[in-house]
Amino acid sequence: MYPFYSNAKSFFLSIVSCFFVLTISITTVQIYTQAQPCQYLAYDGFQYNNNLPLHALSLGTGWDDTWVVQGENTNIPGYQTTNNTALNFADLQTEGIYCTGGNSYLTAGRQLDVTAGGAFDAYLNANGRIGADGTTLYYSVLLRKEANNSENIVVILHNDNIPWYANGPRVGVGYFGAASDVGGQRRWSLSINGTVYPSSVQLTAGSTAFLVVSINFGATNTVNFYVNPSSIGGSAPTPTLTQTTNSALEFRSLALYLGDDTNNGSVDEIRFASTYQCATPDTDTPVNLPPVAVITATPITGQAPLNVNLSGADSYDGDGSIVSYQWDFGDGTGGTTGVTTNHTYHALGQIPVSLTVTDNYGLQNSTTAFITVLDQNNSFPCLSSFTLVRQASCNQNNGRIDVYSQIVSSFELRNASNTVMTATNGNEFHNLAAGIYTYTASSATGCTDTFSLYVPVDSTTCAGWSPDFCSMDMGVGLSGIADWITERPFKNLMKSAREDYVPYHEGCNCWSNNALNEMSFDANGYPTSLPQNTSASPQTLLRMVISSDGGSLQNGQTYVLLYDGIGTISIHGDAFATSNTAGRMEFDVVGSGNIWVHLESSQSGNYLRNFRMLRLADEFADLTNAPFYQTFLDRIAPFRSLRFMDWGATNNSPLINWANRKQTTHRTFSGDRGVPYETMIQLANITQKDVWICVPHLADDDFVTQMATLFRDNLNPNLNIYLEYSNEVWNWMFGQAQHNNDNRPLNLNYGRAMAQKADRVFKIWHNVFGNQKIRVKRVLGLQLGFSYLNEQILSQLKQTDWDYASPTWYFGLDHGASGNPVLNAGSTAVNVLTNARNAWINFKPTIRQDYRNIKLFGKEIINYEGGQHFADFQQHPYLQAMYDAQYHANMYALYNEVLDSTRIWGSKMPMAFVLSGVQESVYGSWGHLPDIDTPEPFLTNAPKYQALLDNTPNRPRPMISGPLTTCGNQSYTYTTPFVSGANYNWVVTGGTLETGQGTNTVTVKWANGTLGNISVYQY
Repeated sequence: MYPFYSNAKSFFLSIVSCFFVLTISITTVQIYTQAQPCQYLAYDGFQYNNNLPLHALSLGTGWDDTWVVQGENTNIPGYQTTNNTALNFADLQTEGIYCTGGNSYLTAGRQLDVTAGGAFDAYLNANGRIGADGTTLYYSVLLRKEANNSENIVVILHNDNIPWYANGPRVGVGYFGAASDVGGQRRWSLSINGTVYPSSVQLTAGSTAFLVVSINFGATNTVNFYVNPSSIGGSAPTPTLTQTTNSALEFRSLALYLGDDTNNGSVDEIRFASTYQCATPDTDTPVNLPPVAVITATPITGQAPLNVNLSGADSYDGDGSIVSYQWDFGDGTGGTTGVTTNHTYHALGQIPVSLTVTDNYGLQNSTTAFITVLDQNNSFPCLSSFTLVRQASCNQNNGRIDVYSQIVSSFELRNASNTVMTATNGNEFHNLAAGIYTYTASSATGCTDTFSLYVPVDSTTCAGWSPDFCSMDMGVGLSGIADWITERPFKNLMKSAREDYVPYHEGCNCWSNNALNEMSFDANGYPTSLPQNTSASPQTLLRMVISSDGGSLQNGQTYVLLYDGIGTISIHGDAFATSNTAGRMEFDVVGSGNIWVHLESSQSGNYLRNFRMLRLADEFADLTNAPFYQTFLDRIAPFRSLRFMDWGATNNSPLINWANRKQTTHRTFSGDRGVPYETMIQLANITQKDVWICVPHLADDDFVTQMATLFRDNLNPNLNIYLEYSNEVWNWMFGQAQHNNDNRPLNLNYGRAMAQKADRVFKIWHNVFGNQKIRVKRVLGLQLGFSYLNEQILSQLKQTDWDYASPTWYFGLDHGASGNPVLNAGSTAVNVLTNARNAWINFKPTIRQDYRNIKLFGKEIINYEGGQHFADFQQHPYLQAMYDAQYHANMYALYNEVLDSTRIWGSKMPMAFVLSGVQESVYGSWGHLPDIDTPEPFLTNAPKYQALLDNTPNRPRPMISGPLTTCGNQSYTYTTPFVSGANYNWVVTGGTLETGQGTNTVTVKWANGTLGNISVYQY
């Protein structure tokens, strides 16, 4: 409560008459109400202890996370707290001390709280960012340039999710180098979307400036900039300068750049408010300050699993009371509420546990404490990472490795002779000969790292060298199952029907009556009766979409729909029935539009089920043992491996429990649970293809174990499994990326966290496969061209815990003004392909860096996806030229050029994305065949597919024949087909290879009570 004061004034009115005297007393009360206190939207007054790294500090209110310094740098001097007083301006209110920087061209930043219902809720636009039309936002900062030089010191409000990376829409203040200079004079400046507007106020080194910005959001955004305003704590004075922009402005983060080197700039008192008064509070302005969170943790270090008692009882609020305590344990497992709690830590490293307290006015504050979790050797990883800047040229000692670490106190690199290599510039090792080097690191906090780092010879520098054409296999990814897909892998085309029925009733004049969730279905997706009673109608029926856009069903073809049970079915859209009897409907397709069936009745107890939709020629096919369309089998025959990412509906998968996966008896294999794993295994066994499997990101340990067991027990033992955790876990358009980031130990960035989640899956599969684990090839997916992220992923796990790293081999277009040639409405297919080739040539050095970094760990490269990637999902005026390019001869040539380079750089198996799909789509021309039934010649009808064929080594796949169940201590014969000129290397576990090594026939004596394994490598 804020007090009010009264000043009572009384007066008396006397009325005199003959008969009476009336006296009236009236009291007037004037109420003086103290102004409602300011509540900041966000604030950091740097109320920290002196001489602390800025990284991971967390006081203030209105923020979503701690301060983050680029590279998680904690060096002192660097971005740090300093001094025992605050920066000051006039009688501006200040708290605490201040922050100085920069350091080695690094940037710092902090994310604002843009959650719904959070501090900036009233400012959120449709994108969930600060910038709603009709709102006005103020932010202010004290800034001082310490050094008399031209280095930038800036504070930038921006829209990137990486808080230190000021990208996209942005409004900044400070000194922007030469762009802020006017007539040789440095000026405090405003920057909007990268355009700098110098003010009239000169910057003086060592003198603090108070900089205030107001942003009026709308179709035209107005930005007012105040430099050392003439008045504070009240109404806004005249701005120093004003700018408008029609470009959209929206924000979620604040970034700091305080100079190229240490002690170049200082910052203090960062405020966000809804009024000028609250953004510039003088000593007479009442302000509700946030509470202060305090954590007590016992113990703060120990071996995993480590149980820690946590208390927030020492937290306080000087002008109110704390009403809630929210904990985040910091290890990716979530948190809890309450003043005290306890938690068991398993993740290794310095784990930041955070406490957020909320006061009775709704202001919040968070703080962080670090729990050091050790392994059985009383250590934890140092999080070192590496760049192989250069391989050793042929017969030269010119390799180079750069080393990075956030927490290392000391490190060294030794060659094979145990000689310590000398570092240049602190972290660079030059003049390295080809060979294996041992890297070790440690810190005073107890971390240790050991890596074997490989500097291979760059064979391209060796005279006369060329890669072996057979050194690189080709694989292909299969399209997701849907009624519009042209891949058509199954004879039973009902397996591609749309999973979601459409409910309707006669007379509703609607496509759907929206009552589907009220209806009853069996475990295989069939309605248990029809019609059903719903809130929409007691006579609710169902529609089922079976083909769209010429996908599952082809114009001019005849099909038959078979089913069990009693009921009535009719067909609609671009098809008509030529016969319709119980259990069988024959129909012709007469167009490429939508086709659907009506389920008009279905008898309870003997309801419609077991739908089979077949080409007329397949009516009597054996769908159990031969379920796959022969043309589909023919088209995948040349490839070494099949990637089932889309068959498994990996992206955004909801699967957690094994019991909820799709079964082979289900009506359709479309939908978010994908194709049953049994069907994937059956296809691999029939075609003798290695499989590339993506494990759903939410799958629990039992799911992963059951999945591994299914593949171990059912996949042909001579086939390999390329095992990947989910797909593109770095790609923010997918739910798995959000899940990974939201459920990661906070001492790991999202790349390292992805690798750690993959490690869980790898370990379970290897444990399940036991002495067959050599068949399981553990793959770490990378983001092509994002070297920093990839270095983090590659450096997270022990080198013995993974087998392959996998970037893509995509090549795309430069759609911008830097394209060569620039693409426009008059562009042709040749223009598009020339642009693509030039863009790829420009990108090649970045691609090669990824390949070098993989080789640094002694690992081989395979590519999980690739091919042309022209689409950026925009309606470009040259879209038709992009489509035409898919069939152009230059596309074939470009594929060959890209794949030749991929082979030269050392890839062992690029996977193409995908086998078949339409070419004329704004969402991408991904299919290497326009249609699975595309006829030859492929060079003209499907040049991308022909390029894949022409880059596939023409070598037979070895198969092993021989008994699988044997008696111990008995000899058995195993053979593989004879190929003239081939060599054979047999590997036996659980027994003894007696004769035949090097030939296509061997004898093996198996040991008693052993699960044995035999494999052959033919070359």
